[in-house]
Amino acid sequence: MVWSEEDMSSEATPGQDARRLLDRLRQLAVDRLTDQKLAAGVLTALSEQESIWPMRPADSKEISTADTELTHRLLRLAGFVAGVIGGLPRMSEGPRNYKAVWYHVHATILDALDERAEDVFDRSLLAVLEVARGEISDAYGLVRGHPGQKLADECSLFFDFLDLGTDLLAAHIGCQPAAAPRAQEVHPRMRSKYSGSAERYPIDIRACVINDVRRYFPGQRIAVPERVLQAVQATYHPIGGLVPEEAALFGGLILAVPVLAFALREAEFYPEAFIDSELSFAPNDHPSWDYAWTVSLDRMFFHDDGMPSEIARRTVASREFGVFELLDGIVESMSRPSVHASREHFYRKCRDASPSYAVGKMSEAQIISTIRDRSRIARTVDPSFAWQQFGLCLDDHDTVRALAFSPWSVTRFRDWSDESQEHRLVRGNVVQWAGTLSREILDKLEWLIGQDLPESEFQHFLEQNPNVLLALGPYSRAVPHVVLHEDDGQKLIPDFFLEVADQRGADLLDLKLPSARIDLRQARRERLRAGIHEAVAQLRTYRDWFRSVAHRKQFLSKTGIKCFLPRAVIVFGRSMDFQSQIDRQRLEATLPEWARLVTYDELLGSARRWVQRGG
Repeated sequence: MVWSEEDMSSEATPGQDARRLLDRLRQLAVDRLTDQKLAAGVLTALSEQESIWPMRPADSKEISTADTELTHRLLRLAGFVAGVIGGLPRMSEGPRNYKAVWYHVHATILDALDERAEDVFDRSLLAVLEVARGEISDAYGLVRGHPGQKLADECSLFFDFLDLGTDLLAAHIGCQPAAAPRAQEVHPRMRSKYSGSAERYPIDIRACVINDVRRYFPGQRIAVPERVLQAVQATYHPIGGLVPEEAALFGGLILAVPVLAFALREAEFYPEAFIDSELSFAPNDHPSWDYAWTVSLDRMFFHDDGMPSEIARRTVASREFGVFELLDGIVESMSRPSVHASREHFYRKCRDASPSYAVGKMSEAQIISTIRDRSRIARTVDPSFAWQQFGLCLDDHDTVRALAFSPWSVTRFRDWSDESQEHRLVRGNVVQWAGTLSREILDKLEWLIGQDLPESEFQHFLEQNPNVLLALGPYSRAVPHVVLHEDDGQKLIPDFFLEVADQRGADLLDLKLPSARIDLRQARRERLRAGIHEAVAQLRTYRDWFRSVAHRKQFLSKTGIKCFLPRAVIVFGRSMDFQSQIDRQRLEATLPEWARLVTYDELLGSARRWVQRGG
C-alpha cells in the first residue's frame, strides 16, 4: 500500500472516521490471526471500542476546537491500536523486534495520556505522540511523502488513527504542522526518527530523550530527571554527526550539575577540560537529523556480549535513569577494551583533564576509578543535586521572586534594577553575597594583563574585585595578605587565601606577573623558569607553617578558617607561552601534587564563564 489517506473523508466527523478505521483493523486481525481463541478476544475488544463511537452530527471544525473529550478518546484509541497490532503475527516487511516496537509505542501513548488530566493538552503531549510516530517510521524505514514508498498495512492503519487524534490536538492548542524536508532528498533506508522526515508536528529534545531511554524497557515508566535531560540537551547544538559521544555527554553533566564538577575537581582531575567552547544549552530544542544518542545508550545498557549491564538493572529496579546512571553508564562503557572513536575521544579529554594520566602516572583504570569514586561526594554535599532546585528572594520592590539554581553556581537576579545587578554564590543550598562581577570589570582585567605593570597593580585590582578569584573553584571568599607570624618573629604574607565552600579549608594563591614568560626549552631537560621555582618554594614555606597546631589555631582565630596543609594556586604567565597542550602537561607534571598553575588568560576565562552562567 502506498502512503495515502484513502479511507479518510473530509466530510466525515472524527468519530465516523474512527468507526471506519476500526472496521479496517478488524479485517486486518481476521486476515492475520490463525489462532481462533486469540482472534475472538481481539474482535471482542474491538467491538467494545466501537461501541463508544456513536455517530456525531458536529462537523470536524467545531469538534477540533471544542471537544477535548473526543480528542482524548481518539488518542487513547491510537494507543489501543498499537497494542492490537503488536499482538498480530509479523509479516515479512515488519522489523525483527516487531512486538517490542509496537508494545513500546502502545505504552508510550497511554503513559503520556495517563500522566495528564483528560482536559490538559499541550505541545509536550503532541511531541510525545510524534515521537511514537517516529519510532514506527524508524523501525520500518519510512520517510513521509517519499514517492512510491510502500507502507505495511499496519503502519498505514496506525498512522491514520494517530492523525485523527493529533490533528484535533494540534488544532486545540494552535500548533502548525512541521515543515517536512523534500522527500526526494531523504532515502527511505536512512534513519528517519527525529530527522524531520517522519513527524507531522514538531517534536522536542525532552520527548526524544525520555523515549530513547524507555524504549529499552517496554512498558516500564522510567523517570528521567531534569538534570539528565539538560545534560543531553547541552550536547545537541554542537553535534556534527549522529551520536553525541560519551565525552560530550560527560561535559553536559558537568554543565548541568555544577556540584559534580566541584566533587571531581579535587583529585588531580580538572573536569572543565570536558566542556568544549561550543558545548552549551541549545538555543532551541527541536531535534534534527543530527540528534541521536542511542548508540551511546546501547553501550550503557548492554555489555559487548549483548547481556544487560548493571546500569540497565539499576534503571529497572529504581524506575529512574538518573545522574549516576548516566555517569556510571559513561564510565562503565568507556572502561571496556573495545576500540571505537568515542572511547579514543574520551581518553583524549582525560589527558587534558589529568596531568598525571597524561604523563603516564595513572592508568586508564585509575582515571576511571577517580571519576567514579569522587563523583559520589556530590551526593554527600547535596542529596538533591540531581533535581532542579529553586530559590526564593525579594527584589528591589520587595516582590518575592523564584529562580532556578544549582548548588555552587552563580546566579543573577534578573528582575533587580540595573544599579544592583549583584550575583549570588549559591552553595550547599545557601544563597550568600558574592558582590559585583560585571563585564566592565573583566574588560579592565583584560586590559591590565596586556600592560607592563608591577605585581602590586594586580594585587590591588584583585583585592577590589575578589570574585574574579572565586571563579577558579568552589570558593566562598578571597582573603588577601593574612600575616602569618613565625616563632622567630618573622612574618609570612601570602597574596591570598581562598576559602573553600562549606568550611572545607582554604587554598593558597600566589600572584606572579603575566609578563613572566614560561620557558619550556632549556638545555638538558624542560624546566620551569626561575619565577615558578621561586613561587613553589615560597608556597611550600607557607604550607609548612600550618604543620604547627599553634599556628593553625592562630589562623582560625584570625580568619575563621580551619586549615591544614593547604593546596596552592599559582597565577603566572600567559597561555600563549605554551606551544602545545603537551607542553602544558609536561610543565604541570614537574609541580608538586598540591600545586596547580593558572595563566592569566585562564583566570580571565573562568571569570567570564562565571558571568555568562549567572547572566
